[in-house]
Amino acid sequence: MNETLLNSDHLEVFYNLKFQYLHLIWKKTADLEEYQRSFIELTEFARNHPVNTFLADISRLTVLKPENRKWFEHEILPIAIDEFKLKRAAIRISKTEAQKKYAHYIKEASNAHNFYLKIFYSERKALKWLKLSPNKHILF
Repeated sequence: MNETLLNSDHLEVFYNLKFQYLHLIWKKTADLEEYQRSFIELTEFARNHPVNTFLADISRLTVLKPENRKWFEHEILPIAIDEFKLKRAAIRISKTEAQKKYAHYIKEASNAHNFYLKIFYSERKALKWLKLSPNKHILF
């Protein structure tokens, strides 16, 4: 059963206790302040609840802001890896070149931290991959 943690104009977040994952669905592009506030709230939630996997769905976004991605790579990714000891993540994208490029940059940053990120075009396949995994992971 998914619990809704956040439902704003730019982001909807669900938490699944059974599989201990966060599922982020970006509805529209957030400015940097909104983006940061959302991830800071989720980081606080993860400090008090078991979160082993994380899925970010950016497939609806038409504008992808490099400053948001860079902030995530430098601020949130290290916390997820070092503090929460998360090992993997999933990202769902559409097949646009902009989203492929955006996901590629995040994947490169993840690889630099020995953090496994897998890219999907299907939400169903991403969730299946996370739920069937034998180890605990994170999705961003």
